[in-house]
Amino acid sequence: SKNSGFSSNGTNQDFNDGLTKFRETNDQVRTDYLSGKGYPPDKYQSDYEEAIASFKKVVADYSDISMANRALSYISWCYWSTNQSDGLKDYLESVAGDTKYAGEMKSHAQILMAPIYVHKKDYAVALEQYDIILRDCKIENLLVEALYGKGVIYRYYLNDNEKAAVAFKELVAKYPQHPTSEAAQDELDHLNKKYYSLTEVKSAPEFS
Repeated sequence: SKNSGFSSNGTNQDFNDGLTKFRETNDQVRTDYLSGKGYPPDKYQSDYEEAIASFKKVVADYSDISMANRALSYISWCYWSTNQSDGLKDYLESVAGDTKYAGEMKSHAQILMAPIYVHKKDYAVALEQYDIILRDCKIENLLVEALYGKGVIYRYYLNDNEKAAVAFKELVAKYPQHPTSEAAQDELDHLNKKYYSLTEVKSAPEFS
């Protein structure tokens, strides 16, 4: 069985190599941006791809679930940093579809795919990704992210404030102690001031 606290020396080295390259590249991006050189993504692509290659070794090794999940997040960040959402989508689909990565890793890959579909304006598929998490996953952080993500899509991309409120209310009700609950409550407060009386969402007026 996999563990969440132990990894091989090789896996640790791959993760550290990826993290070092990632941080060095981000520092260079920041320096260039602040000096007025702008941010041409292709300039840094080979550097980010070097970091991606190291992080992918950590995911493939999969001896440490926690480290593999962290590596997956960094891989996503690197792909986004070079505007390679299609490459990220292909990789995440391969992880989500591989039975080796059942459970937490699969759910993590699925939730990282949702923003890709939002970027492509395919909001229905993005919502489906979140619904899969809510149906199959047991990990609180991912469940919270899925509910908040649904609320954001409904409110800011689909202009469906009633469905947004339902998602935010479910988050607040089920996970009141989670840090994201406060942000969800802020969204609800704003919707209440703008559209609702302070009553149950079901009693809210229909929107034209």
